[in-house]
Amino acid sequence: MANPSTFLSEHHQKINALRFCLLVLLCFNCPVKAEERTAEGYHYQAVNRLVVQHDPSMPIAIGCLVVKQAGLIKIREMLENYGKENALGKSWNATAPEWLKAEKELIIILDEEIGLLVRDPTWFKIALYDLFVERLSAEEADEIASHFQTPTGTIQREIIDMSMIAETLQLAYTISRTIKPNIAGSEREYDELQKVWWAARPTFAARANIYKDPAVRRFAGQETGRKYGRLIAMQGIGAIMEYMREVVAEIEKKMEQSTFVIEPIVRKFRETSIRR
Repeated sequence: MANPSTFLSEHHQKINALRFCLLVLLCFNCPVKAEERTAEGYHYQAVNRLVVQHDPSMPIAIGCLVVKQAGLIKIREMLENYGKENALGKSWNATAPEWLKAEKELIIILDEEIGLLVRDPTWFKIALYDLFVERLSAEEADEIASHFQTPTGTIQREIIDMSMIAETLQLAYTISRTIKPNIAGSEREYDELQKVWWAARPTFAARANIYKDPAVRRFAGQETGRKYGRLIAMQGIGAIMEYMREVVAEIEKKMEQSTFVIEPIVRKFRETSIRR
């Protein structure tokens, strides 16, 4: 896991570097021949062509819910502990107007961090890029990217995004109870996940017979296709979940550093309590 003190700095450096690569790719988004580029450049471009074809919407929606719930739990634990440490009494609880106001202020910071670290899809592209560039050769990445740009390959890639990435993440977080039901304050993220999920699900189900297509069966049966499937299902899911663990750790630290925003609210609570 990344050192929390350097996590954001490293994250921004990677974002800036990848944004430059993606900008170049968008300008030259076409297959290249190995002899037309250096071996290293050919490799990087082939991997980038593959990365940008994957849809980040489901991992982002799942990640937003995971991180929002973890942040809300942290905020409420902090407020409870803050009351105990500062002897605020039993009236300092989740129904007190001042508690709710303090919670709201911290949630604003939480949402800003989620916007930076999860809603921006660059993290997803970085995770896939780092994974592919180390484990796929230039020829393998180019072959897969070229296949995914065909009509049937596009459908196959959509199925991979849904069944191998989104459904696996959803199942893992549900079984582990990382995603919990009825966490007040995470309704928006839960609704967003449902909308993204059901927008993709009918299309996915309707295309279940795509594997009757010879090109799809050929790709799934050859070593490059099998290798790619294993890579996504194992290291790919692992990379996404590891990133989310790092984000949760960073956000928990950010919440702890943000208690200053609730101090004026607590002073008002004390004054009100004295008058009572």
